[in-house]
Amino acid sequence: MYSNERWNLILEVLKKQGQATLDELVDVTGASVATVRRDLLKMENDKLLTRTRGGAKEFKDVYDFRVMQRKPIFEDNNSGLEYATNYLISEMLMEKKEQKIKIAKKAASLVQDGESIFVDASSSTYYLIEYIKATDVIILTDGLAHLQKIAEKGFETYILGGALNRERGTISLNEDSIIRMNKINFDKAFIGMKGVDAVSGFTTSSMIDYNVKRMIMSQAKEVYVLGTADKIGTTHFVSFASVEEATLITDTTDVVISEGIKCLSW
Repeated sequence: MYSNERWNLILEVLKKQGQATLDELVDVTGASVATVRRDLLKMENDKLLTRTRGGAKEFKDVYDFRVMQRKPIFEDNNSGLEYATNYLISEMLMEKKEQKIKIAKKAASLVQDGESIFVDASSSTYYLIEYIKATDVIILTDGLAHLQKIAEKGFETYILGGALNRERGTISLNEDSIIRMNKINFDKAFIGMKGVDAVSGFTTSSMIDYNVKRMIMSQAKEVYVLGTADKIGTTHFVSFASVEEATLITDTTDVVISEGIKCLSW
């Protein structure tokens, strides 16, 4: 049994029972005591659980952490998309969580009944989904964590077709999905960033991110970029939009916003 399979079994037990003894987890996984102890140590380091004397208990402070499978759970034969329903959400979700939720509430208030929106795979946009009050909303995303949250909320949901990036928990555009995206129109797009200033505009650290963001922006009537205030005035590897092309949503007015940056804040 792969380690990630053991981890999923352990998480299932803790979700049902709240806690479990080492002996119980050994029985469930079929692994040795030493192996399960190593698993528990690694899982605690990843904030998936809390070790106790003689066992483990559910880690209550996370939003929704899961373990990525090494094999796809199912395949969409229409697009060739393969992806796992269990995955590890980056620890970035927990960084500046309060600020991100504040931003998410502001962004969610912009969504109107009957709109179609794109929500990218950034951590700030993940929290946006929870606070959408509008009805009959259609949402497309490239984030696996986001996909589950959207489905839980009951919205009509689509995921970007392409190759699965297991480490990032995202779907990367392929040629087929690019062709399809050219025929999809969004009322609003909500995307994340790594930095923004008046000269470089909105920046990110990955060419993969750049390709997705540029494609989505070309199909959206309104584009909103979500980011915490500490990212204002910083730049990263590649610019994906000028300050004229999108509106920044951030968590504070206590920073100097460069001239020309359209901004919604609290």
